[in-house]
Amino acid sequence: MFLISSNKACIVIADVSGKGVPAALFMTMAKTHIKNYGLLDMPLKELAFRVNNRLCQDNPEEMFVTAFVGMLDMEKGRLIFINAGHNHPYVSFRDGGFHKLDCQSDFVFGLWEDMEYREQEVDMRKGGKLFLYTDGVTEAENKDGELFGDSRLEEALNLDSGNGGPKEIIRAVSREVTDFSGGTGAGQTDDITMLCLEAPGR
Repeated sequence: MFLISSNKACIVIADVSGKGVPAALFMTMAKTHIKNYGLLDMPLKELAFRVNNRLCQDNPEEMFVTAFVGMLDMEKGRLIFINAGHNHPYVSFRDGGFHKLDCQSDFVFGLWEDMEYREQEVDMRKGGKLFLYTDGVTEAENKDGELFGDSRLEEALNLDSGNGGPKEIIRAVSREVTDFSGGTGAGQTDDITMLCLEAPGR
């Protein structure tokens, strides 16, 4: 997350295909492009279009990045976002628990040039919380090869009715994933990244 202005923040979570040094470098390029274009405060659909084309230009290994990129207006409580093939986030508001955000998924970054991306919007004025994650969370396995999955994630988010702050929520999910996979991390086949934020106005 980084600030665009005193009342606007860019929220990003992304995941790259592949592993090792090439994947790490490709992800670094993606993050750099997102931040550089984000600081220009251009419309998100244009940012996504440009980031995708830049990543397509030199990609002989045909790697790709999934990404959720949002612009949060902290005064109006409005979150405008694009979803480039990433896991759908979870949201909660003052009067209810976490549930998966009903949103559209567009194409990942880095494979096909000139893709169009749709701007979507969610109203965070009700004191909303947003939970973003990579698929290392839901794809964590236990000793029987069972995945942690979406339903367990939603249950973990709603422990104590989801009334904790962002740090407490991330700790709760991390604890549940660790317990599920046997406490050793042996069931973790992919990197785990989580981001939770609470919009002003709660």
